[in-house]
Formats: sequence, C-alpha cells, structure tokens
Amino acid sequence: MKLFVADDNVEFRNRLTAILGGIAGIDVIGVAGDVKEAIKGIRRSKPDLVILDFRMPGGTGLDVLAAVKQSNPAPTVIMLTVGTRSEYQAICFAAGADRFYEKSSELQAMVSMLTKLAAKSTTHHRIHHSSQGQP
Repeated sequence: MKLFVADDNVEFRNRLTAILGGIAGIDVIGVAGDVKEAIKGIRRSKPDLVILDFRMPGGTGLDVLAAVKQSNPAPTVIMLTVGTRSEYQAICFAAGADRFYEKSSELQAMVSMLTKLAAKSTTHHRIHHSSQGQP
C-alpha cells in the first residue's frame, strides 16, 4: 500500500511516517508540507492512500482532497485535524474523505486501522501473486 502524508508540522509528519513506514505492507512514497506541494506530489506519485492535515499553508486539506479525488483511480483519503472532531468531520466526509481522525486523541486508532488494512492488503497481494501461473 503506497502512502503519501501531507502535514505542515514537520515533527508530527516525521513521527507519523516513521510509525507507518515501519508497518509491513505500507510504503511511504511521499510527504508534503503545504497544499501546492501536496497536490503536485500526490498526482506525481499516485498513492493508494493519502493522509491529509486539515490545516495547511496555501489553503486547507479540503483543497488537496478535492484535487486528488478527481484522479482515476482516486486514492483513499484520511483527514486529520487538531481540535473538536464534530467541527470538521461532516465537512470532510461531505468533501469526499474516506476516514477522519483527531490527531491527539485518535492517532493510535488510525495506526491500528492502517496496520489491519496493510495486513489484509499484504495477504491479498501474496495470495494473488502465488496463484499467478498456476493452472
């Protein structure tokens, strides 16, 4: 599963990519710190999964979400925010986000979900490749 992380907080971004990059089946293929860089990087790298911070220089994560959901195939997008979940959750889902997490209180839940998703993806990938060439 190819992952792209867009968050303007360098410390958080580095910590998140270190955690997620250590999970079998997840390959961090790009990072960005602002809206323009994120859109360009995501379009270029064509990830399966994008993690977007809601607040970024040059706009918001919603700007990036709108741009990347036009891709075919569109990546799965997880939105992150700091603060009240209910304040942003409905807006993000209405804009096309697939998942939504609050950074400080739900980070472990997101990591757990991605670990399970990567394990399923890796198992499916192994099954698919091991069955190729079989009569």
